[in-house]
Amino acid sequence: MKLNSKTSWLEGGPYLEVSFLLENKSNRITFIKEILDKLKNIPYKYQIKANNLKKEIDKFSEGYPYDENDPNTYQIHSVEIPLTINISKERKSKLYFEEVSENTIQINFCFLCDTNKSKEDKKEDKDILAYTKFLSSLYEIFKFPIGVISVENDCVTLFYDSDKAWPHEDFKISNIDLPQIVKSINNSYIYVLLIDSDYFPMIIANNSEDFNFPAPSFCNLSPGLSYLGESKIPIIINNIKE
Repeated sequence: MKLNSKTSWLEGGPYLEVSFLLENKSNRITFIKEILDKLKNIPYKYQIKANNLKKEIDKFSEGYPYDENDPNTYQIHSVEIPLTINISKERKSKLYFEEVSENTIQINFCFLCDTNKSKEDKKEDKDILAYTKFLSSLYEIFKFPIGVISVENDCVTLFYDSDKAWPHEDFKISNIDLPQIVKSINNSYIYVLLIDSDYFPMIIANNSEDFNFPAPSFCNLSPGLSYLGESKIPIIINNIKE
């Protein structure tokens, strides 16, 4: 669910989405300010293009009614912040903050997907490596439990087996389980999945043939990498216990 069409800032499509989930342990304004402050530590040059960032933060805190004609409707807390960021080259992006449950926030960087879906395309390999390093850098700062790089999909659409619209308690981080992860990545176009084993110990504990993680190196990234089931999707496992 997005506030407005991406085309107001990002023209074209499809969209490559780099998203992750975080638990909000404070109020909304404090949360978004802390995230934006920590974002300054990423090793990428970026520039926020919002005309009035404080106004956007206030919008996220105040929310807006899902149905303006229903006095009993619930509030949506979501905001989009335009920016440019240099990931191998300068790229336009929209940074979304979306409150998907009472204490779960999805953070999603949307980019124009300028990669080719053909796995033989070397340009794609180079671009996805750049985005993978970006996701890994975000993890080093935010230590999120799960993140994903995908086309036209984010963590909420991929990892929850729910027909509810958010915000809803179905979308708590604790409701993500291994079967749903396997189902999602085997049926969706995902480039890279990043998992923190402190949040999902069953990923490491399950030693069956389908879920065996030998953790080889990948493109000089510090986390381990393997594949989940038949998907052949790269899985970055952080905090692996030796």
